[in-house]
Amino acid sequence: MREGGEVKAAASSGIAGREGCAHGRGMAAGMWIAAAAALMGAAPAVPTVAAGEIVLPRADARFVLHETTARPGGQLSEYRRSDEPAEKWTRAVALTRQLFYPGTSEKIRADAPALASLVAAISGSAIQSSCSGATVKVTRADPSDQFAAATLRVRCPREAITHDPMLTYVRVIVAQEAIHSVTAMVRGEATRADVEWADRVISDLTLCNAGDVAGRCAARSRVIGAPL
Repeated sequence: MREGGEVKAAASSGIAGREGCAHGRGMAAGMWIAAAAALMGAAPAVPTVAAGEIVLPRADARFVLHETTARPGGQLSEYRRSDEPAEKWTRAVALTRQLFYPGTSEKIRADAPALASLVAAISGSAIQSSCSGATVKVTRADPSDQFAAATLRVRCPREAITHDPMLTYVRVIVAQEAIHSVTAMVRGEATRADVEWADRVISDLTLCNAGDVAGRCAARSRVIGAPL
């Protein structure tokens, strides 16, 4: 992973979905909170500090911001291809962020590798529950990577709502202020090019801190229609 745009990524993981995807926005909004609370042994509390950090995949102007959903202490941003109908997308990218609860940063960082893997595993189980025959693989990041992370790769042969095959690649990252995920999704039979694209989305990432305004970190727009 790059920080401020300069260091390369290792492993991968995250969460998302939406129209025609049973493992959609509700799961993305809630799974991190449940997983983090379980590890911290405390009930979720709404974070009181604003987070400036964000994780961004490689820029791709073909994708534009379709929707942003705020939730207590977090946010979900969904990107679709600008040349596809919103309800009939074939590729999608989602970015989620959940702030650490006040007073829990030290505990979370101590348990970061386990937390990243737990969030990825819970997410995989949620997808499996909506897709009979789904294959799930969770992989931890290389210990040499800057932050703890885990990668989730799921192949669903027949998604429950659209009845289409679905490929979901996610990277979960436990960073300095928040838990992040970057998700790449392919609807329909995934080709080799689709798999390579999904791997690239969740692997080539930049962590931007509050003061980072140069390079990739300049692309912090939350305006609907803004490019990825």
